Amino acid sequence: MTIEIIKTSTPPGIDGVLDDPVWQKAKGYSDFISFAPGFGNCPKKKTIVYSAYDAYNLYFAFRCYDKEPGKIVASMRKRDTLEGEDKVGVLIDSHNDEQNAYTFLVNPLGSRWMG
Repeated sequence: MTIEIIKTSTPPGIDGVLDDPVWQKAKGYSDFISFAPGFGNCPKKKTIVYSAYDAYNLYFAFRCYDKEPGKIVASMRKRDTLEGEDKVGVLIDSHNDEQNAYTFLVNPLGSRWMG
C-alpha cells in the first residue's frame, strides 16, 4: 500500500494522544493486510494509521480499536523481542522493490522492534 504523507512545520507531540493539528490534517488509512498471523488476511480489528514528516523526522500515529481491550497482549520488553505481543508497525520499502524494507514495530506499552 502506498500512502500520502503530509508535511508539517510543527511536529506532533509524542504522547499517544492524537489531538495535534497535524493528525487532524493527515489522511487516515485503514485498508491493511495482516503480516502475522495469517499473512495477507484482513485484520480482525480496525486500525487507522496517520503519517506526517518534517525536515528531520517521519511520524506515524495509530488509532487501534478493540472491543475487548483486556485481552490485548503487551509487556515491557527488551528492544527487538516482540514475539507473541500485539503490535502495530510500518514497513518502508525505500528501494521500491517489494523485497526489502525497513521495519518498525511497537506494542501498546512502547516496546520496540526495528529491523
